[in-house]
Amino acid sequence: IAQLCAFAYVTRGDTKTALDLLSRVIDQSDASGMLGRAVLARGIRADALWRAGRWSESLAQLSQMESLQDATNRRQLAACASAVRARIEAGLGREEACRHYTEQTLEASVPLASHLLTVWALSGRGLLALGAQRYAEAAADFDRVVAIAGHMPEPGFLWWHADAVEAYHGCGRAEDARDALARLDRLADATGRAWAGAAADRCAALLGVDDDPAGRLDAALAGFRAVGAPFEEARTLLTRGEVLIAAGDRRQGAVDVAAARTIFDRLGARTWSERASRLRGEASRTSPSLASRLSPAELRVALAVGDGATNREAAKRLYLSVKTVDYHLQGIYRKLGLRGRAQLATLVAADRGGLPDAG
Repeated sequence: IAQLCAFAYVTRGDTKTALDLLSRVIDQSDASGMLGRAVLARGIRADALWRAGRWSESLAQLSQMESLQDATNRRQLAACASAVRARIEAGLGREEACRHYTEQTLEASVPLASHLLTVWALSGRGLLALGAQRYAEAAADFDRVVAIAGHMPEPGFLWWHADAVEAYHGCGRAEDARDALARLDRLADATGRAWAGAAADRCAALLGVDDDPAGRLDAALAGFRAVGAPFEEARTLLTRGEVLIAAGDRRQGAVDVAAARTIFDRLGARTWSERASRLRGEASRTSPSLASRLSPAELRVALAVGDGATNREAAKRLYLSVKTVDYHLQGIYRKLGLRGRAQLATLVAADRGGLPDAG
């Protein structure tokens, strides 16, 4: 029940409350030795962390979830992990990994008619193409998403509607883009979801269906900041920058694009950062995110130690031996060019945007 309530909070856009609740479930399950009970909680937590822009932590949570599924022989939730993973890899712009986890999810979800997971995987692959500005390819995936989930009255279970609008607009399917926006507007009005309202504002400005695109984009930024959705915030800054540059205000437009790129770089959203760099006429920069520089096992250790855990505490938390933690930690220091735990703690804090750990 607690885990379902947490998913409801995620759906409503209250990721902070969801993360607090999920952390309690996970901590209590771990303390009582009922590891299998926390498998689903970790999957929901990974999605919440993704939405909150804590992508490295989301990947680490999925890695832990996969390890627990193997240890407890509960592989029935493997498709859940791969569905969430597909979307994270899409955001990171890792083509091969995104396609792998999409197909892995679809192989399990389609025969079982598990529509939620199918939509999750397809929307992830669509986001991958959208980031690379392959709009027709993205639109093809969102056609399938709309066919499966277009009738659902809740826009918050998965943030895909704005991606569909952008994909249709990008490949010249103007009528489909307007229809998708009209659907999103109705859902935002009916549910009052802050994310849906902000997404509708951004899409309206993108499609030019409003006489005040600047006002709509300002409203979108305020909405995304209110729910703590930095990826959506950065995409809105990028859109506003594009609108301003097209209108002849290159100076202010460049400021917005630079702000968007800073967020994309922190997240590790490589293709989106490259898009912002091209718009500014600058060279692309290497993503500094931990997720793009460490293996899943190293990432888990780095986040635990970076949050202040001793090697022994990290080993206990991650179900590893102290020797394994020591081994990974040396590899982390070498890859990141660090000299010790204090520097790692600083890097972990910067990776999550200065946000405190939620458990």
